Amino acid sequence: MHGRAWTHAEGPVALFNQAVGWLRRNRVLLPGVSALVRQVAEVRTVAERRLHATVANAARRADRSLPADLVALLQVPEGKRISELERLRRPPTRTTGTSMAKALERVDEISAFHLGRVKLDKVPPNRLATLARSGWARRRRSWNEPGSRGAPRC
Repeated sequence: MHGRAWTHAEGPVALFNQAVGWLRRNRVLLPGVSALVRQVAEVRTVAERRLHATVANAARRADRSLPADLVALLQVPEGKRISELERLRRPPTRTTGTSMAKALERVDEISAFHLGRVKLDKVPPNRLATLARSGWARRRRSWNEPGSRGAPRC
């Protein structure tokens, strides 16, 4: 089950159904539903931790200061309403020459991190795509916690 959780970006229901199917095909006595649900949750948690550790280690190997630089992007500067990451994430909304110049400046700021040197070949591509899609939603949810001054509203 861990191998499937690591290589596939499936939700808990799909992983549960896969486990039930495997147990039936191999004629293994099915455990109670709650026991299997707990095991699926544990396996998913281990796979998520492995994914985050692998990405963090790859960033650290590329440049010792890169993880700290990326975490600093989450800070909301004094007098601003959004974090630097949110500012860099937002594309231009108008198609004018000024907007194009700002977009190119944004590209320069992002490319200054040299993220191409982070080697993520050990992470399955679909897991990386899921992390990119879901990571932002998770980060926004944590910003909505009490005491998160200047956090973006969701």
